[in-house]
Amino acid sequence: MPTYAARMGKRPSQAPRLSVVMAGDEMVERKVSVRDFVCSHVKTIATLIMIVATLLCIVLIVMVHKWKFDTERAERIHTCLDVAVIGAGLSGTYTAWRLRDAQQRVAVMETSERVGGRMHTWRPFPEASSPVNAELGALFYLPQQHSTLNHTIHVLKLTPVEFHPPNRDPPILYLRGRSLTLRDLNSKDPLMLGGKNPYHLRRDELGRQPKDLRKFILGKLLANNSNLHTHPLYATDKEGRHLYLQGFWNFLAREASFEAISMLSDTSPWRSMTSNSNAALLAAITLDRNEGQMTLKEGMDAVPKRLAEEFVASDPLRHKIHKNKRLACITKEDGYYDMIFIHTRTKNDVTTDRRASSNICAKKVVMALPPPALARVLWKKFTPGIHEDAEWHQLQQRLTTLEAVPGLVAYFVYSSKWWTEYHEPWMQDVITDLPIKRVRYVGEMHVRPEVAEQGPGYTTDNDPRPKHLFMVANLDGSDYDYFHSLLGTTMYNGFMKMSCDNSSHLVQDVTQTLALIYGVKHVPPPDDVYVVDWTHSPSRGARFFWKTGVWWETLAAELQRPRPAEDVFVVGDAYCPGPCQVWAEGAVDTVERLFQKHQEKFFGHLSR
Repeated sequence: MPTYAARMGKRPSQAPRLSVVMAGDEMVERKVSVRDFVCSHVKTIATLIMIVATLLCIVLIVMVHKWKFDTERAERIHTCLDVAVIGAGLSGTYTAWRLRDAQQRVAVMETSERVGGRMHTWRPFPEASSPVNAELGALFYLPQQHSTLNHTIHVLKLTPVEFHPPNRDPPILYLRGRSLTLRDLNSKDPLMLGGKNPYHLRRDELGRQPKDLRKFILGKLLANNSNLHTHPLYATDKEGRHLYLQGFWNFLAREASFEAISMLSDTSPWRSMTSNSNAALLAAITLDRNEGQMTLKEGMDAVPKRLAEEFVASDPLRHKIHKNKRLACITKEDGYYDMIFIHTRTKNDVTTDRRASSNICAKKVVMALPPPALARVLWKKFTPGIHEDAEWHQLQQRLTTLEAVPGLVAYFVYSSKWWTEYHEPWMQDVITDLPIKRVRYVGEMHVRPEVAEQGPGYTTDNDPRPKHLFMVANLDGSDYDYFHSLLGTTMYNGFMKMSCDNSSHLVQDVTQTLALIYGVKHVPPPDDVYVVDWTHSPSRGARFFWKTGVWWETLAAELQRPRPAEDVFVVGDAYCPGPCQVWAEGAVDTVERLFQKHQEKFFGHLSR
């Protein structure tokens, strides 16, 4: 039915309202849609807010850490050492001592708690009225040949004494079951015709003492223009072949009988000196003039210890020695060398790693480490973008050109002169072909007994009592293998005081050998025993040889500065080019070579 408005012919007036209402409904619907969207995505929005907040926190943390890192690095660079010396052996302490007046911040870092390295003196009774030194490493030096070491000893005001006292006779020889003298080896008659020389030598080899026989054989082999004393690396045989390309034993065997080589090996103080190592090196060493052997009243390790003392005393604020810190890794950041040191602990001469570590920064680094210890150090990030530096691997290859010689030294302390049981005491050394190789009566000490040692058998007797020190073994090379098996698994880190009764295989074996050599029925157990196995020490060897075929002049120069563009250097007797390699002189010689070549770098501000 039509509405009233329609009947009146009027248009409805509510239509616009409807559109308004409709428009309003759309607005309401839109508002409802936004609210619904927010409600339905509240978790997502909250997550986004949390992510943004987290990112802001991370950025803030990074900025704080960067600020802290930059602050610490700036502080570390400000306190960065001018020179860090790694190792407190002879070469390390000598390096620091030579820099004592260079007006620089220098620190020496040592793995163990002891200064000295392979210069090590044991004093069984330091409180004795006449203490005697037991040299576990370097025994003596040659003043005429070892000029740098000799000069240093005098500057340090140490007291040289003769290694062989004037009243000591030449060594006794115990060879092939016989007690002999050097004169007995001069016999021109062969053994089968009543001669005293127990070796079956050729006719032209008879009648010569070991040093004369060695010169005779080398004279037949060497070219006339070869000078082993000054240029051993260039020495050639009569066929024009360089000696450094040959093994020493192979070289000798071309002219000498096997018996002659055996005689040279058995009468040498060390078996390694007639081994088949580099012929140029060993020929030069065996021809060294060993007259005038000197040792030190204070002990041979007084040299590195006095060097360290004077180094620190010259500037206590800037010169430091840090012990029980082993270098594990070296990196380069912003032109400086950052080093990570593992803290160690030393107890009863045994050094072990701890969990703690520390960082030290230096502008220059001198590695005064033997080859095995140097090989353990990791060089990282010297080249940008490379995790492990390629030069580190090249250094590892260069170190393989060096051969470690195993070595062992043993000392026994006795309360009685058991060796005088049947004859007058032998005061001279004994050299033998048996595995102990060398026996030396070092001396007598007078020790006042402690109250705790007097016991019920004593009353008020407190008079000094004699103690006698024997070096009962000083061996290397093939003899080492025999004694190493006697030590078993009890040896650790190279140094050990052992059981003094015959329950020890080493003590039992040495005791039987001493009875055989000295011709006595009974040798009492020692009061004290001290053994050094240098092969199980951090140096991993008693000494080092350049391997056969190595042109050591080039290798020594490359090892002195492994990376030509870096201020990281290497010193030590093992890297000395030539026969100096087996002497303490080699340690100081390599330091002098370094400073001579890089004087401006180390002493530039003083040398201008």
